[in-house]
Amino acid sequence: MRSLLNKYKRGRLSPDELRELREGSRRLGEEELERLFLEDWLAFQKEEGVGVPIGYERMREETRRRIASVERRSWLGKLMRYAAILLVPLLLVSTLYFYKKAEVVAEQEMVISAGKGERANVTLPDGTLVKINVESTLRYNPAEFNKSSREIHLDGEAYFEVRKNPDVPFIVSSQNLGLRVLGTTFNFRSRKEEERIEVTLLEGHVLLTSTTHARKRQELMANEKAIFYKNTGEFRVEKGSKAEKVAWTQKKLVFKNTLFKDLIKTIGREYGVSFELSGCERFMDDSFSGTLPSTDLDTVLEILRKSYGLSYSVNADTVRLARE
Repeated sequence: MRSLLNKYKRGRLSPDELRELREGSRRLGEEELERLFLEDWLAFQKEEGVGVPIGYERMREETRRRIASVERRSWLGKLMRYAAILLVPLLLVSTLYFYKKAEVVAEQEMVISAGKGERANVTLPDGTLVKINVESTLRYNPAEFNKSSREIHLDGEAYFEVRKNPDVPFIVSSQNLGLRVLGTTFNFRSRKEEERIEVTLLEGHVLLTSTTHARKRQELMANEKAIFYKNTGEFRVEKGSKAEKVAWTQKKLVFKNTLFKDLIKTIGREYGVSFELSGCERFMDDSFSGTLPSTDLDTVLEILRKSYGLSYSVNADTVRLARE
């Protein structure tokens, strides 16, 4: 933690190190965090010759007094308490230095993630609405976003309602596929473990470009779905109903000729559970078509029981399926 704090003050943290600092600050108790920050600041004063030395007890009292009035729920709140509490007005120059370095780190990359069984909604600085599906991550550079372009990177699946701006194109990149648009509504699915990327367009007009495979391109019109095969770089376009396209945003899971093994994987990701299978080998390559709820696991398990003749039991976040 101490080495990460030193790098944080100097604006030298990588995105991975910033996430490590966040997780470390979450794990520390209030007393541990206070002690770490006080000792770090005293060492920083000595090394840099900043300001007038302040007694440890005086700093501790000032720290406790100010903590009581500061929001405690986020990791960033803890780091900002470090700046607001320890860099007292007497050390104003150092405070400004700290904030400037913190801003440099913040500008490097903004990361919004949804974990297993979670979803997230975010409004980007240009007013674009993004709904992020389970186990998905969106990243962009706040310092560059909405200048000459609005570029983001996606790992997973997200639904976009892009604010129109003909002068600043909206660009989504994911693995070896890029999407360019001025303003539209679409769903983008690109998971590393899947062999294909799917883009479903509800409104507007987009251009898809393979960043490999001789930069093949594919235009997509409203009410069309493009399937991009990562290994070959080929595109396939098909029509589809709008109900199917945004089913997950409506708390539904729509499956069409989906293999049982992929069906189980999707359900596990959606509900944040893992499956233990017993005697289910014969079903792995069976196809399933239908609509399942994304908010009622019991109903989903009942449908599997009736469809495949399986028994099930649930223990915490583990579901056991067995052939009856």
